Amino acid sequence: MGIISWVGLTLFALFLFAALMIIFVYFKLVYLKFQLKKEWDDIVFQLKARYDLVPTLVSLVAQYDIKEKDLLENIVKFRVASMSVVEPERKKEAEDGLTQALKEMFDVVGNYPDLKKNESFLTLKKELDAVKRGIQLLKGRYSNIVRKFNSLIGSFPYSFMAKLFGFSKINHF
Repeated sequence: MGIISWVGLTLFALFLFAALMIIFVYFKLVYLKFQLKKEWDDIVFQLKARYDLVPTLVSLVAQYDIKEKDLLENIVKFRVASMSVVEPERKKEAEDGLTQALKEMFDVVGNYPDLKKNESFLTLKKELDAVKRGIQLLKGRYSNIVRKFNSLIGSFPYSFMAKLFGFSKINHF
């Protein structure tokens, strides 16, 4: 084989390596985006379970004629706001508001011994706690994938490919 054959073979090998690298990097980024969507869908499912429990909880607490009516109104307001938002970045703000309002309500319930001992209230609180733990677990998994994705697109050759194929950093939830 002559020198031209070796040059041609070397160029072909480099081209093949580059093509395979592009394919590998692209599919790795697509896979992580798919994983993010899956984790986000799981979070949304858990949030819906939480949204479904809130009206029952609010109506139960309202039956006890508590003085802090504005607290119940805030819970309903934050629930509606959170349900209407779909983007993870904006949903976090609404969810933080709902979480804080629910925390305040559970703190206030301590002032009402009959409500605090009510079997329906205790059951709803347990269900909400279970959903909260599920959401926290899923948020952790989502955050790990976001961290991995953002780290990848910040390093070579992923950064080059991310720009080429339109991938950008993702915010945490």
